[in-house]
Amino acid sequence: AICPCAGSPSASSAIVAAFSVLALTGIAEAQTLSIKSPEREYAVGESFVVTVMLESSGRPINTVRGTISFSSSDLNISDVRYGNSIISLWIEKPKFDEAKNLISFVGGIPGGFDGPAAPLFSFVARGDQKDSVTIEPRDVQILANDGRGTEIKNVTLRPLAVTLRGAAKGAVLETKTDTTPPETFTLLIDRHRAVAENKYFVSFFAVDKDLGIDRYEIS
Repeated sequence: AICPCAGSPSASSAIVAAFSVLALTGIAEAQTLSIKSPEREYAVGESFVVTVMLESSGRPINTVRGTISFSSSDLNISDVRYGNSIISLWIEKPKFDEAKNLISFVGGIPGGFDGPAAPLFSFVARGDQKDSVTIEPRDVQILANDGRGTEIKNVTLRPLAVTLRGAAKGAVLETKTDTTPPETFTLLIDRHRAVAENKYFVSFFAVDKDLGIDRYEIS
């Protein structure tokens, strides 16, 4: 009688087992930087939010740097936001360089980050004419949170392709209404002889993670 549980595994079984181990190893240390937006097609003149996301699985990340490039200068970039970023220590805050048509950034994550896709920063884009635009991460460098700053290789980069179409004749572009209030903030009332001729002043720091802050009103 032949027992299927006895003896050495066949060559094909060994290959399958080895492949499974390699596959699991790849999944365990996957780092991905991707560009995302709610839709892939927008009307000319319509504003939309683009978010740069970072995912790490199996290996905590300490530092990330890179640039976001645009295949066309017809895309108007504004309102770069990082209020809800997993990066808490910005060495170079993300800022759009109109002359170079890109956004560069460098940031650190004290304690490291290891988890599903989370935002690094976002920005508002608007197409000025019909076009197909690719928003692409480039020159990305990610360092491991291992005390040595080891560079993580083979990072997956996922660009975003957006189509800008002409609005239908007579159509009115929808304007998004911001119904989410800013986060709660504290007012500090003080005075100092070196400020405003020793008159009382109020200072505060406010954050709005939705469409941004339009204005301040004081009563």
